[in-house]
Amino acid sequence: MRIVEITKCIHLTQETNSMLVALAKKENKSESQMIRILILAKNYENVLQELQKSNEILSEILYQISKYGSNLNQIAYHLNTDISTTKQAGETIIPLMNEVKELLNDNKKTIENLLKKRKN
Repeated sequence: MRIVEITKCIHLTQETNSMLVALAKKENKSESQMIRILILAKNYENVLQELQKSNEILSEILYQISKYGSNLNQIAYHLNTDISTTKQAGETIIPLMNEVKELLNDNKKTIENLLKKRKN
């Protein structure tokens, strides 16, 4: 890629110019470099929005996983306590397993919806 130098003249207020000078000095950049960085930063706005959407999806997944953990703990508790017959085990565990299955299906739908939103 061939670099072509283009010169532009911009008009700034005294206040805006002071801000540019201070920012460039703080970042140890020239004013021109700082302007280029600020222009390119707009491109990163889209990346930040994508990261925010990803964080929302991950938060929902973690929430759903914590629900599964709670249900699995209930199942383990019932297995380790007063269940003495196979019939009792079935009566206790089957409803809990159905609840876990329902949560998994709900989670799948939630994640699919979040992913659809992310694409939009």
